[in-house]
Amino acid sequence: MHNLEGIMPRSHRNAFAEPLEPRRLLAVIATPTHFDDPSYWQLNGAEAAVVGNNTVLRLTPDSPNWYASAFNKTPQKIDRFDDVSFEFMITGENGSDGFTFCLQADDSDDIAFYTDGLAYEGIPNSMAIKFDVYDPDLGPISQTGLYFNGEHPKNSRFGGDIDLRPALGSLIGTYWRVHLSYSASTLRMDLFDIASPGRSFSHSWTVNLAAEICSDTAYPGFTGSTGEIPVQQDIYDFHWRRDIGDPWTIDGTDSSDAITLKRDGDNLDILAESGMLIERRRLDSVLYILCNTKAGDDLITLDLSAGPIVPPGGAMTFNAADGYDTLKVKGVDVTNKDVIIGNSQLNLGDTTINVSGLEAVYLDPGPSGILGVKSLTIGYQTSLDLAKGTLIINKTGGTTASQIFYYLASARNEGSWDGKGLVSSAAAARFLTDDFTGLTMAEDGNGNIVVKYSWNGDVNQDGIINADDYFAVDSGFITQVGGYENGDLNYDDMVNADDYFLIDSAYIGQSSALASESSLVLRPSSFPLPLVPLRTPSQLLGLFTRKRTEMPDRDPF
Repeated sequence: MHNLEGIMPRSHRNAFAEPLEPRRLLAVIATPTHFDDPSYWQLNGAEAAVVGNNTVLRLTPDSPNWYASAFNKTPQKIDRFDDVSFEFMITGENGSDGFTFCLQADDSDDIAFYTDGLAYEGIPNSMAIKFDVYDPDLGPISQTGLYFNGEHPKNSRFGGDIDLRPALGSLIGTYWRVHLSYSASTLRMDLFDIASPGRSFSHSWTVNLAAEICSDTAYPGFTGSTGEIPVQQDIYDFHWRRDIGDPWTIDGTDSSDAITLKRDGDNLDILAESGMLIERRRLDSVLYILCNTKAGDDLITLDLSAGPIVPPGGAMTFNAADGYDTLKVKGVDVTNKDVIIGNSQLNLGDTTINVSGLEAVYLDPGPSGILGVKSLTIGYQTSLDLAKGTLIINKTGGTTASQIFYYLASARNEGSWDGKGLVSSAAAARFLTDDFTGLTMAEDGNGNIVVKYSWNGDVNQDGIINADDYFAVDSGFITQVGGYENGDLNYDDMVNADDYFLIDSAYIGQSSALASESSLVLRPSSFPLPLVPLRTPSQLLGLFTRKRTEMPDRDPF
């Protein structure tokens, strides 16, 4: 463990979180509290739902002939896993059918179409362990078994169907916990009653998972179905853990810190803000990096420009505590990639990072200042900081304009641009003295969504406020169709005096055309409100008759 105390003070920020207790591996890929967060889970079928304050996955409700699935969006290496765990409860006396824990290699939105196959039958390149409570020929049962590649979950070729009744009785009506582990071709399952742990069952199968499903990675999840007499099937507290050894732990100080982790040949370096080398380790000796911040506003830079800093199968975890902590990532190529800025995990193309408590993530766009992605998903507890940059979201990626509008509306936070979603540290810094800049949103000629740092009211994103922008706001006021391109400059779903106030203030305050820059702006610690006069109703009314070719008066107040 390396402690940075006394090495990295930063007077203009603040710094690092309570470190996790050092331990052997615990790369936890999924938490129980956010089954509905699209950053992590793909729910398939109208029946799958999240209840209980987002802590319970209701795979099937108490309704007949329904089927559904839910898969974690992050594929996991399946050469070894040390503790995959979840809890479940099935309710509904003498009901049917059951569910499976499933690993499938193709896509996280797979779902089968046979209700009597536990919604598993037909999923290729997959593995399933069933928890079955009904058989059409036998009636009520309590069975488990191991199945592959979408085969009907009955009469397993790996030891057949296993009757759980001698050891456990019925699976229905009890709160169960399942632990799974896999190593050296041995897949082990432990199942026990949470209220009475002595009521338990264990079984092992000898199998080569990668060979069976033709992949060394798979998406973990669940499939389930009901029959004519239904059961309700709830999943709780899902975790996936993989032992990757003792972490290289980096603890911050109680003041503001800035560090960089960067590869240098066969070495991994920790650098201070000045560039001074703090510590160096051989790259092949580092499989798990655990970075903990403490108090204050910290900037952690992960520089991948010289290559990845952990080998395949390794993990990076960044835990933030009090303060405004930002993770800056350089050298990662997200062009035409699906980008997920999750509350506990970042998926940046081919790079996955575990996080906790971060306020914002900044993806360095390089000299162009333009960040292009296929799709974008942001968790509700974190932010993507564009600073002075431009973000282009490909129209083919499935991200909607309304989704991006929501991220911007949440982030704007009455002009301070320090909320959650798509934020700008550059606009936040300017808010200390004025409210002239922010993130604008438009659609380019190819139908892609463009988010750009510019003057408030720069509707056409050309870097200046002129008659063209006023014309768009005037038209939007009359039609009230909504959207930034139609004058909703503060993202509140209406065009009114507040929007004219923003464009007027920016028009007066603009000094030059704003261009995209690849620089991160340090966030100020407080934001006093700017003192700019509002229009009178008569002055505001005069704007609605302005022609497109006319420029506004230099002093509209």
